[in-house]
Amino acid sequence: MCAIVEVSSGWNPSLREWEPERWLLANHPNDFRGGEEEYIALGTRWGLMQFMGSRLREMEWKGPFTAELGEPEMNLKAGCFILRRLLDSGSKNILIHYYGIERRRMADLTLKLLPVFERFVQERPAVGTRLSDSRPVPSP
Repeated sequence: MCAIVEVSSGWNPSLREWEPERWLLANHPNDFRGGEEEYIALGTRWGLMQFMGSRLREMEWKGPFTAELGEPEMNLKAGCFILRRLLDSGSKNILIHYYGIERRRMADLTLKLLPVFERFVQERPAVGTRLSDSRPVPSP
């Protein structure tokens, strides 16, 4: 998840990009239960994880389709929801499915970053350890 956030948004929670798919543009905002707010949410890449709102709809998300998707906590929950659905589906190339085929380069960059975050998790102090009590981490 951290590698996706690094590649997708560079840890910028306010990042939003209107990138509606053709099917969405063929509809009117009033065609959606949530009106214009839902229409905009479906066509936007949101926050830290930069998923499309329409991807959440496809995955049967029961949460809101509002600007709340850009809030860090909701964004991480929704992004993890998408990843969980992709994992549960047995899909191969999960990152390609997460980003979309047109963003294959992002999937490749994410894969390259995974060892960095895995090393961070292995080297971090145990939960509850004060930094002054932890041993220095050996350099790689």
